[in-house]
Amino acid sequence: MSKIVYKKMNPEYKKLWIDTLRSGTVDQVHGQLAVVDYKYKRGVGFCCLGVLGAIYNAKECPTINLWNSLPTPTIYCEYGNLPEVIIEKAGLGLEEQDVCANLNDCGYNFIGIANWIEKNL
Repeated sequence: MSKIVYKKMNPEYKKLWIDTLRSGTVDQVHGQLAVVDYKYKRGVGFCCLGVLGAIYNAKECPTINLWNSLPTPTIYCEYGNLPEVIIEKAGLGLEEQDVCANLNDCGYNFIGIANWIEKNL
């Protein structure tokens, strides 16, 4: 049986993503990219892909609050995946996103997901 070869990420985004997932400072949610507190216009919980989206927002457009323009958290995604601009910058493909989303929604915690990302992407 052949080993699956995944697309390799942008090393800078990979490190930021892994470090954030391992930090213990982000609450994990399942089934959506983020849970948003609309009163305060901020994300209060993220899936692993939502964490990557928040990293992109902070790094590439820090003066724009990602949550101000979202009527619902799912607008933040395209068909359940991150917007193309984010995946291109981070170097993450659709297959890799699907694996990460499945790990997140099937019970892996952020540390387990970070370990998988570190080994495979």
